Parts: sequence; C-alpha cells; structure tokens
Amino acid sequence: MSGTVVANGTVRAPAARRGGAPVRLTRRGRAVAFVLFLALAVGLVVVGGQAIGSREAGETVPVKVVRVQPGDTLWSIAAETAPGEDPRELIARIEQFNDLSGSLQMGQTLSVPLE
Repeated sequence: MSGTVVANGTVRAPAARRGGAPVRLTRRGRAVAFVLFLALAVGLVVVGGQAIGSREAGETVPVKVVRVQPGDTLWSIAAETAPGEDPRELIARIEQFNDLSGSLQMGQTLSVPLE
C-alpha cells in the first residue's frame, strides 16, 4: 500500500481519484442494455402507433356532450341522439370514443359522436 507518512508516524491513504475510470460494460452488460433499449423502443412504437391509428391527423368529429341522468342508458342516449337509426352502432362508437368499459355513473359526462 502506498501512502504518506505523517510526522507523528501514522499513514494516510492517498485521496481517491476524482472522475474515476469510465464505466465499462461487460459483454453481458451491453447485451442487457441493448435489450432494455430495444424493449423501450418497441413499447414507444406500439403506443405511438395506437395513438396515430386511432385518429387521422387534424380530423375532428362533431360531438354532443351529454351528462348522464338517473335512469339513462347507452341505448336511451343513442336513441335520443339519432332517432330512427340502429342504436347499436352509435352505442359502439360512444363506448370507443369515451373509452368506456363498465356501467354508466350518474353525473358522468359523455361525448357522443354525431357522425
């Protein structure tokens, strides 16, 4: 061990180098880093592709905003919005447009696509 002898006879260890050596990855470390980067890139592509595929750029859809009242159902909202049309098609669009997965809640706000 190298060090400096101080006047009273104690040995002081040399100060740690600042900056140190750069991190060196082993072959396995590089492979793990590459796989993590690849997984992140694939995840971003999938999420971004879904966002792009769900709506064309600049496309707007006219909507009617409806607040759910007691006793309202998707069927009644669809039938009121588009009388004379098959409510099932509009119900599917309402569910997709509002990302619905369960039952309606009183006071919930729905955007009903008019096209």
